[in-house]
Order: sequence, then structure tokens, then C-alpha cells
Amino acid sequence: MEVPSLQPSKEITSESFEIKQDNFNYKLIINITNNDIILNILDEKEIVKEYEVKLTLEELKQKNKVFLLFNSCQEFLDYIKVLIQNKKLSIKTTNENQIIIELIVEYLYKQNIIQFNLSQKQLNLNLIVKDLYNKISTLNENDKKLIEENNIIKEENKNLKEENMKLNEKLKMLIDDIKNLREENDNVKNKIKNMEELINKINDGKSDVKERNEKVFDSSVMKPNEFLKYID
Repeated sequence: MEVPSLQPSKEITSESFEIKQDNFNYKLIINITNNDIILNILDEKEIVKEYEVKLTLEELKQKNKVFLLFNSCQEFLDYIKVLIQNKKLSIKTTNENQIIIELIVEYLYKQNIIQFNLSQKQLNLNLIVKDLYNKISTLNENDKKLIEENNIIKEENKNLKEENMKLNEKLKMLIDDIKNLREENDNVKNKIKNMEELINKINDGKSDVKERNEKVFDSSVMKPNEFLKYID
């Protein structure tokens, strides 16, 4: 019986980077499958354009001596990350069907410029249209959610306005109550003042009566001619 050969499983790694250059936005996508490296560039301003180059680890090593130090494609990916961070990677457009990725690397104390030529891929327009449709549908769903949220906010604002009107009415009633209390307080103060004045008059009258009584009492010991002076 023939034993089927076991195919090694593919280990796939994918990384994407946003490259902003000369007022253009590019997306660099690096896909690694075992010993294969695929470099993709998406032109953000023209979504139907995609550029690609595919090479193996051995082809990479033949391209420049700096890559001889790499034992895996993952090391190349890590190296590209460092170059991007240090702004040592640039993208150049040569014509409509080609884009160049240019790397500036230091090797043996010398600066090396390494280029990768990417050719435009033949894209599946049906997939692109489908992708655009999905994006538009997603936008429509987002718009629908935004409209619903906006309606909820409007309703909440309406309720808040009604509550605010009620609070204003209560505040107005409180102000009127305070005004009435102040008026009543002023009336009480006036009544107290009038009562104090009346008490003072009564006290003054008592003093006069007392004084007269004292004079009458003293007349018993007065001489007749002295008593007649007070009567007059």
C-alpha cells in the first residue's frame, strides 16, 4: 500500500505598515509563508491598484550580501520593521505598472541602496466591487446607528427641557414664597415697632402719673403756700 506523503504545514505570517510619503499614503504588506516572501504595496489613492513581488530566502540572499546573515524570512521582516522605524525605507513610482521599494542599509561600514521592483497585479474587479459594496453597507449600518443614537439624544434633550421647565416653575414659586415671607416679615417688624412705641408711650404715661402722685404725697408735708404753687 502506498503511503501518502506528508506535506509540511505552511506557517503564514503577515504584517502591514502605513507609509506616508510625499503627501501619498501607501500600505506595505509583507506576507511570509515558510521560505517565501511576498511584498505588496497598495496605493491608497487608487484602490484598484496593487503591486507585488515574490522571492525566496535564497533569492533574497543573492540580491545583497547583507541578507546572507539571515537564517529565516522572519529575520527579514524584523529587519524591515527597524528600517521603517528609522525612515530608511522609501517608495518610488517609476511608471503606471511598477513601484520600487528602496532600502538604505549599512553593511561593512558602507551605505547600500537595495531596490525591490514590484509589478502591478491583475486584480479581480468582482472582488473589489464586492469589497466596496460591503464597505458601503457597513457605512450605511453605521449611519443607521448614528441616526438612531441621534433620535435618542433628541428625545433625551426633549425630556431634559421639560424637566428644566418644571424646575423653573418650582424656582419661580420658591421666589414668590420668599418674597411673601419677606413682606410678612416686614409687616411683623412694623407691628413690633408699633407695639414698642405704644409700650414706650404707656411707660411714659406711667412715669407722669407716678410723678404726680409723688407730688401729691409730698403736699402733705408742705406748707399751704408751697402746695398752691404746684396746683397752679
